[in-house]
Amino acid sequence: MNTPTPAPAPYATLTEPVIAHVDQATINGGGTVTVTASDKRLSNLTILKRDAQTGDMIPNTHFEIRGIHYGFHDDITTGPDGKAVLTGIPVDSYEVTEKSVPDPWVVGEEPTQTIWLEAGDNKELIFDNMKQPLLKIAKVEKGTNPAVYIPNTAFVIEGIDSDYRHDVTTGPDGTVELRVAPGTYKITERSVPEPYFISDTPSQTISLNPGDEKEVRFENQKLPLLTLKKIDADSQ
Repeated sequence: MNTPTPAPAPYATLTEPVIAHVDQATINGGGTVTVTASDKRLSNLTILKRDAQTGDMIPNTHFEIRGIHYGFHDDITTGPDGKAVLTGIPVDSYEVTEKSVPDPWVVGEEPTQTIWLEAGDNKELIFDNMKQPLLKIAKVEKGTNPAVYIPNTAFVIEGIDSDYRHDVTTGPDGTVELRVAPGTYKITERSVPEPYFISDTPSQTISLNPGDEKEVRFENQKLPLLTLKKIDADSQ
């Protein structure tokens, strides 16, 4: 079997033989048999990267593309419009894998999609991702309604299933918020400004999934107020 001659770009090499019928009369008469083979253009693939909740396009996301049968390999990054385009791809099945995504988004639990590209195809793959969970810590005076928020309270956040550790302090509004990787965290109150005191249960645990926005609230009471009164003994 002869090796197929590659077709010039941007056309795809035929993968199936071209069948021609030659009868005996043509052979005996020395006639000419003309065989025509029509090439199709190579394939194009567009990858779209979106926020799963808002639909906004996400730039600077890195993808790896691998041909399953013929060894094709390329790495591409989405542009400012959240798109990455590969042109002139040979006919094959491809695995497209999301390798990294900019903050505050996280790579999905199933980062790989597979697609088959025929000659002349123009196909599109869409990858949707959630943002890192948003954690908010609020510090309030117990029993107040409306709540009285307490600034300058120090907390430490520790990952239960990771080595994450971070110290935060509530701001003037008595809250602090930050984005963290999905996981489970223990939040411990370390210090509180006077006249408040830390409760007997200074820690809380919370689990966060991609796209979550959760608040952990700590309530503290004030120190008891002691009044001293000086009385002149002669006045009794």
